[in-house]
Amino acid sequence: MGSLGGETARKKAMWLYPKVLGFNPSERWGHSACYSHGIVYVFGGCCGGLDFSDVLMLNLDTMVWNTMTTAGQGPGPRDSHSAVLVGRQMIVFGGTNGSKKVNDLHVLDLGTKEWMSPECKGNPPSPRESHTATLIGDDKIMVFGGSGEGEANYLNDLHVLDLKSMRWTSPEVKGYIPAARDSHSAVAIGSKLFVYGGDRGDRFHGDVDVLDTDTMTWTKLAVQGSAPGVRAGHTAVNIGAKVYVIGGVGDKHYYNDVWVLDVSTCSWTKLDISGQQPQGRFSHTAVVTEFDIAIYGGCREDERPLNQLLVLQLEAEHPNGRNSISMCKIFGNHWNQEKRRFLRGAANNSTMFPGNNEIVRKGSQESEESKQPFQFSSDTLHPKKKRPADLKAAWEIDSEQEEHSLSLSQHSSPSQSDQEQFPAHKSVDSLASCQGFNFS
Repeated sequence: MGSLGGETARKKAMWLYPKVLGFNPSERWGHSACYSHGIVYVFGGCCGGLDFSDVLMLNLDTMVWNTMTTAGQGPGPRDSHSAVLVGRQMIVFGGTNGSKKVNDLHVLDLGTKEWMSPECKGNPPSPRESHTATLIGDDKIMVFGGSGEGEANYLNDLHVLDLKSMRWTSPEVKGYIPAARDSHSAVAIGSKLFVYGGDRGDRFHGDVDVLDTDTMTWTKLAVQGSAPGVRAGHTAVNIGAKVYVIGGVGDKHYYNDVWVLDVSTCSWTKLDISGQQPQGRFSHTAVVTEFDIAIYGGCREDERPLNQLLVLQLEAEHPNGRNSISMCKIFGNHWNQEKRRFLRGAANNSTMFPGNNEIVRKGSQESEESKQPFQFSSDTLHPKKKRPADLKAAWEIDSEQEEHSLSLSQHSSPSQSDQEQFPAHKSVDSLASCQGFNFS
């Protein structure tokens, strides 16, 4: 990696608080976010018992928020769903609208701004929220865990959507199958799916479970050194072989820290970050950009939802880190800068909340989805690689954090559960060693 002026010293990561322009989106948690071509796309989420169905766009070059005007029959208002970017198409699955959990699938073409409801073959996953959906390779999506219909119905099942055939399957898995959970994280590195954390009602999880998607075998990762412990409602993104775990809640604490799991060495490291430290938060989103990690929304410790944008500038941590003199001048020497279990309150069935260009009654039946033929093109499944675009404009920087928060009037605190207890000894077969780890 390059260094400023030929210096060999690694620069620390830094918290940045960019000043955003345009309108201020509603505070929210339980939303989803994807990043494509310099724009962060935010869909859905919840605030004060109100679920959203809007699509927000933040241009990271100009730092301006806009709302996308979409065509077609989109998803109803929801939170705690999943969104996966495949080429220029954002695939939304599941979640809850506050009164029921769903298992529908919708696709938003970011180019045409049109929603589609493809007809999928096979048996889809049961309705669920707070699950994970992860792109494996370029043609499969794996859905794991979450919470299903009914009370304390935590799941640990695995479902695969083949994007070529648009068929759902539930493959047989073997090995050390993870405990049921929701509000966990999952990232794919090569053919391995790494699952960390989560909640099952009476306790949080803190192990790292690894699924070899070639053999469909689960193992527990034998990690070295200090670890972040148990937590849920965090976010996790990977840059190469490093997984960045950001925030979350667990062990009666709301976290604002960042831990890095290097899967090539099976070691955890707490990231040393300069700048003003953010508040602890959970049920936020994080996306990897060409240079940094952009974090948006969530709930803070006093359970007030946020619409704050944070940027974790990684410098030498990121392969494209900003290390040139010109970029340092642009950004300045110093930028001052699951969802847990909410009882959405006694919101009655006549509660009104905004939908996509309309007002939707909470508890009303979602409109019947239009089914249409759908197939991912070869260009979508095998996109051409593009070089990162040059930054077009300098971001304005606030000297202090700016937050716009709205109190949740009716909800309870996230349940504080006991730490997960693990057996003192595990069989060798149940632990994945880093030696000989093949990420192809």
